[in-house]
Amino acid sequence: MNRICVFEKGDLKETNPTMFMGPAFTFFVDERVTAVVGLAIIWPGVASVWSVIKDVRGHNFWFHRNAKRLLNETSTAWNIHRIQAAVSVKDPKAVKLIKSLGFHKESIMKKFGTDKTDYFYFVRF
Repeated sequence: MNRICVFEKGDLKETNPTMFMGPAFTFFVDERVTAVVGLAIIWPGVASVWSVIKDVRGHNFWFHRNAKRLLNETSTAWNIHRIQAAVSVKDPKAVKLIKSLGFHKESIMKKFGTDKTDYFYFVRF
């Protein structure tokens, strides 16, 4: 059984004066957490997407369809006009996924990672 757990505005905790955690979605397959995706609201209208994807093999279509739907619905509900994401240049699967969710590459962030790895900066309007 696949399901999604949603955290909404009432569940939010402010993390600092300029940014707070926005909505988050936990994806379950057979009662196992397979992925968590959320938004950090940077300021009104702008958010940064984050994710921890453990294992969606065999459920790629379901995960992709729902991740895209949730991004669309969340953008509308929270009045977000820009969502951005940082993706390691060393992770081609993540690059493919973020592009498939409607993001396009905006720039390269040199030595952005903790190991000084370059990251692509993706954006979705």
